[in-house]
Amino acid sequence: MRKAWLFFLGLASVSGYTLPLFLEQEEPLRFLRATELLSIRLEALALDPSEEQAEKILGDLALFAGSLEVQDPDLLAALEGALEGLEEATKAKDAARLAALSRQTQGLLERVRARLVPQMGPALEAALMAQLLLLDDGVAESYEDAAGGEEGAYGVGRVALERVRARWQSLKLTLAGQAEGIARVEEGLRVLERLFSSPTAPARFQDPEDAEQAALDIVFALAAASGADLLPRDLGEVLAKVEGLVAQACGEGSRRLALERLLSAHLLYRAYLEDPLKTLAPGLGEELDGLLAGLARKLRGPAGAGTASDCEAVRNALVQAGHTLR
Repeated sequence: MRKAWLFFLGLASVSGYTLPLFLEQEEPLRFLRATELLSIRLEALALDPSEEQAEKILGDLALFAGSLEVQDPDLLAALEGALEGLEEATKAKDAARLAALSRQTQGLLERVRARLVPQMGPALEAALMAQLLLLDDGVAESYEDAAGGEEGAYGVGRVALERVRARWQSLKLTLAGQAEGIARVEEGLRVLERLFSSPTAPARFQDPEDAEQAALDIVFALAAASGADLLPRDLGEVLAKVEGLVAQACGEGSRRLALERLLSAHLLYRAYLEDPLKTLAPGLGEELDGLLAGLARKLRGPAGAGTASDCEAVRNALVQAGHTLR
């Protein structure tokens, strides 16, 4: 699938330009997206237990566990206990226990969101919608993953689309006078809803490009209607944010906080930088992707495992990436 970055590079600069919300509000958006994805995955698991999707739950949790541990360690412990039970119920295909644990965990996630992001305005709502539409495990990517045979991906994408639709119903009430933008968002949602019309994965999928194009159309319309900067205009800004997150991760004493920031850096890299870098310098693009993944594995490992050399390798590769993307 062609990535969204191909559409961003030609955008003209505007007066008074500020950083896009996904960079300016990276931390609260990280918390919102990760908790929402975890919630989506739980709902999808309750409908169709999938071990492949259950395994991804820990990745969602790692994007906010360190911060939650600082703010409310008891809530984190309760959430971890519930998720451990969910994984066991999924493996056992115990539908009744899975449904009960899913309901319990959804309640915990509501408390987590309120703790980590106590206030959420329309701009953050629009930015979260954009990420749920375009990023990994979102609507468009899940459709492509399902078409490629990934177990449980269709269900995740379908639930994600339902969440986007529900959020849109609230957000559009704040967009008075934006009839054209609202109509364009509605049309894009209808296209996606046709792609996800079946309760279960279809025997034959349509072109995944259709899902990405519809998602992009929605995000462009949403940005125009809401006035929120939802897309990058400069890859250098994205790279600078990735470098900053890596620096924080490598200087952080808490392994959980370090992993949180490193995973966010890798997410931004994969969403916005991986494709252009692999096009311009395939070897470097592959190397940087592998280095970020390798550092994440180290941070998940034993506390005594050193990461200094890994951090240095990532920093050096990011410098090279900067030279390439200029």
